Amino acid sequence: MVQGVVGDRRTSRSRLLQLGGAVAILAGCQRATIAAPVQPAAATVEQTTACRSFLAWLRKAPISEWGDPGTTPDYAANFSDVAWIEEGRRRPHVVDELIEHLEREDLEHPSQDRGRLAVALRALGDKRPRVVRALVRALGTRDLLLRLEATAALTAQGDATALPALETILRDTNEDANVRVNACAAIDAIGPSTPGSVGALQATLADPDQTLVRCARKALDRAR
Repeated sequence: MVQGVVGDRRTSRSRLLQLGGAVAILAGCQRATIAAPVQPAAATVEQTTACRSFLAWLRKAPISEWGDPGTTPDYAANFSDVAWIEEGRRRPHVVDELIEHLEREDLEHPSQDRGRLAVALRALGDKRPRVVRALVRALGTRDLLLRLEATAALTAQGDATALPALETILRDTNEDANVRVNACAAIDAIGPSTPGSVGALQATLADPDQTLVRCARKALDRAR
């Protein structure tokens, strides 16, 4: 099970899922339905049913099955629940739904499904710029789980526009170690081609966390 670091204690992802705000994604679906133009009652019921179906699928996200970023910096490739991914791909407009919900997340008090949104976007592999922007926005939260999953999701995006935000996280010695490892892995995957990325990686070589040092060294070797 993936571990997140809270202070000097390690907390499982399943426990992290219980932390944060109580704002439900279903409420967001309902708000969107209410805000839409007046529709026949049957259409409103259909939308609510679709929201519930989306939420039921999202909550199957196998977050606890992922590898430990503390020991596997490139763990973005280790995702096993093919059936869940395929179910998501069969849903019409699923990526749009995920992006919209992630964009609506209250970064101060995120919903209980915050991490699952990033997990799902990462698993589905859609690389449109709007996905990247939503994930980068999510990095601004104080919530550990969302930062952990958003940095991991950016590893699979390969979009250089995320580099400045990832560099900031990597340089932040007060940040959770696992989030920093994910940021380092994402920089490596995207390609540390900018002076900012190289500088952040070089600074990390002096970090006491040897997992971070190994990740930074690997990325710098690849950049040469």
